[in-house]
Amino acid sequence: MFEDDGIDRRFAAGEAAAVREAYERHGRLVFSLCLTALRSREDAEDAAQQVFMRAWRSRDTYDPARPLGGWLTGITRRVIVDMFAGRAREARKMEAEVVHLPRAEGAEDAVSDAVVAAVVVHDALALLG
Repeated sequence: MFEDDGIDRRFAAGEAAAVREAYERHGRLVFSLCLTALRSREDAEDAAQQVFMRAWRSRDTYDPARPLGGWLTGITRRVIVDMFAGRAREARKMEAEVVHLPRAEGAEDAVSDAVVAAVVVHDALALLG
């Protein structure tokens, strides 16, 4: 494993180099957890970035007596949950907008392209988890 190089204490103390080292040491784990849960490389990259930003901003809550990787994993779980909640909010918003879309002009039974697109997007979001 890693020798005790004091990264935990240096991170908690706010040493800028420690966040880079934490990313080098734990970034792959954080990214893989995000990718597994979110199933989108772009979303996983965004989530991993959020994890390290949140960790750095809340480093005063970190106890260096505990493993930094475990603390980052906890933040990762919360970021993933937040991203799923955001997806759910978007889906609800889209569903609400579909109800208020005007009917296609000239054809009472015709479904507008906007409604079809909204339904396709909604179904795709539902498949994500």
